[in-house]
Amino acid sequence: MFTGLPFGAEAPGVRERGDAMLEYPRHPHLDPGTAVLVRNRFDGAWVGGFELTDVREQQYEVRRRSDRVVLPARFDESELRPEAEER
Repeated sequence: MFTGLPFGAEAPGVRERGDAMLEYPRHPHLDPGTAVLVRNRFDGAWVGGFELTDVREQQYEVRRRSDRVVLPARFDESELRPEAEER
C-alpha cells in the first residue's frame, strides 16, 4: 500500500527542509574571458581559477586558467559568479 502524501499536497522543498545551497544573484551578462568562481557540485563550495570560454543556450563553457584545459561539463548561470564577487 502506498503511504505517500494526500492528494493535492505538495512535498516539502529542499529549502523548507533547510538543506539547500545558498543562492546568489544570477549574472545574465558574463562574457568569454571573464574570470569566474565555479560552484563545486559535490560540496557546494565556490572554487576560483576558471574563466568563461563560450556561452551557448544558457550553458557556459569554462576553462581552468592554470593549464588552459576546457572542462567537459557545462554550467548554468547559478553555478558561476564573477571572481571579483568572491564572498
